[in-house]
Amino acid sequence: MKQGLSLFRISVVRIAFGYTIIFFLAAFVLFGFVYVSSTGQLSRQTAETIEAEIQGLSEQYESGGINRLARTIRGRIRRPGAGLYFVGDADGNYIVGNLENLPKKIGSIDGWIEFSVNRSTGPDDVTATDPQHAARARLFHLSEGAILLVGRDIQSRKDIEHTLGKTLIWGLVATLVLGVVGGVFAGHRMSKRINNISVAANEIAEGHLKGRLPLSGSNDEIDRLSATFNLMLERIDHLMTGLSEVTDNIAHDLRSPLARIRAEAENAVFNASSVEDAKEALSTVIKESDRLLGVFTALLSIARLESGSKHEQFQKIDISATVSDLAELYEPSAIDAGLPFDTKIEPEIIATANRTLLSQAVANLIENALRYGLDRIQITLRSGSDYCEISVADEGPGVPEDKRDVVFERFARLDSSRTSSGSGLGLSLVRAIATSHGGSVTLSDNHPGLRATITLPIS
Repeated sequence: MKQGLSLFRISVVRIAFGYTIIFFLAAFVLFGFVYVSSTGQLSRQTAETIEAEIQGLSEQYESGGINRLARTIRGRIRRPGAGLYFVGDADGNYIVGNLENLPKKIGSIDGWIEFSVNRSTGPDDVTATDPQHAARARLFHLSEGAILLVGRDIQSRKDIEHTLGKTLIWGLVATLVLGVVGGVFAGHRMSKRINNISVAANEIAEGHLKGRLPLSGSNDEIDRLSATFNLMLERIDHLMTGLSEVTDNIAHDLRSPLARIRAEAENAVFNASSVEDAKEALSTVIKESDRLLGVFTALLSIARLESGSKHEQFQKIDISATVSDLAELYEPSAIDAGLPFDTKIEPEIIATANRTLLSQAVANLIENALRYGLDRIQITLRSGSDYCEISVADEGPGVPEDKRDVVFERFARLDSSRTSSGSGLGLSLVRAIATSHGGSVTLSDNHPGLRATITLPIS
């Protein structure tokens, strides 16, 4: 009983049963129409045949009297499959025909009657097991009081009607049974799938983020919904893994600056022999504090970008002008470092973007090129049919191909000892900015060196 109730709580079962009832009613109307139309057509054919015979026999009677009518009827009853005939006088006494008596309770009114007639011809007759056949006839009064009854054996028609009725009934029963069975089967199958999904979801809710909702492979709406949830779980799992890594990296990267800050503060308090020594120690504390603030600011920016909270500040901007301004800003630094600085910027490239964020992303790439480049730095801006590419290339040591995805992670640095300057958040911020603009950032070989490319949509 509980299983039945649980099945009826499933929407697909209710829908299946609802449509089963609709189809059953539609089939009932259709089958009823077929039955009424078919039996009505058979009945009309019988009536038309009898009417035609009465008309012909009446004409024979009018032209030749009772004797001619008798001869005509005797000729007809000798034919195979003859109809039913009775001719009698005004008192109903038999004159001629293959019926010896008038059917009982026919009254004296002209009209249609149905009665039973014995059609058995003996033990070899196929109808001997059921000699009583249904018949339909019309009673007609001739002139001078004579009675004419013309009819037809309609047992075959009754048999057809009976067979047709049973067929239609069984068709309705089959429709109902198949609908119910189909509904129960669909409900059981759906219930099983939902239970499997519920079990998997409960496991995930308990903290097993590696779990996934099961897919049946049918690619139906349940599979598509499960696939969407699995993508969401992949994202959540990735974020949780990243959060764990970020927490570990923060603990590792911030421990040393905090230790230096504490050491310098102690030095200023306990060991400074002059105001200058104290100022120098406090200056170091300020630098380390600024570095820590920069790290937290970058982390906060990445978090905001990944949450999409900056989208409302996007507007149409001139990408070409933005990149040109950055090139002019950093060109003196490149010259001071002895690095040639080349630009190839297509003019008047317009795109929807946040000018501040995009400038920060390109600036990070230029600063990386200034830090690691050895010979030449090149900034390129070009457009395609529905995108633009901002590339910053250097001729430094580059990044190994198997490390090009790793360097985009937070606090990722190629030197595992973390002795180089920087927080390891620059490329992570660049990727977050590019993604928030609906674009991407890729690293490729510059032969020699590294080429970092930001791709943005401009449609």
